[in-house]
Amino acid sequence: GLAQLMDAQRAVRMVRHRATELGLNASHIGFMGFSAGAHLAAQVSTKYRRRTYRRIDAAENISSRPDFTILIYPSDLVKSDLRALSGLKVTSDTPPAFLAQAQDDPYHVENSIEYYLALKRARAAPSELHVYPSGGHGFGCCTNRSSAGWHSICAWPE
Repeated sequence: GLAQLMDAQRAVRMVRHRATELGLNASHIGFMGFSAGAHLAAQVSTKYRRRTYRRIDAAENISSRPDFTILIYPSDLVKSDLRALSGLKVTSDTPPAFLAQAQDDPYHVENSIEYYLALKRARAAPSELHVYPSGGHGFGCCTNRSSAGWHSICAWPE
């Protein structure tokens, strides 16, 4: 929803604004989400040009575009036909994404596949798609051995 996107845009701006104070690289700020949070990560990656709330302070002069995103078993990115993205416009400026989802996820692996393909078609920065044969929805590296390899995310992006 709009409130979540407002919070996400503000969070990216605030972290980037305070990066030096927090000991972070301001040009390497990412956004990570699981399930509905991954949907939000896709939104903040594709809707960063449109400010969703009124100007508050100097942090508003900073871009809300994350430098990369991590989408783990995203939900509701595709339309009901599972063949096209719903409400997301991926462009060549959309940040790279690391996507992971299980093929047997009841929220449809097509969410990750279609987002990845949209990034590729738009010639966005190189991204990664990891599809596991099983794991369902909500898997974790310690709770489901069949999807334990998903922890390769820890080394991405280089």
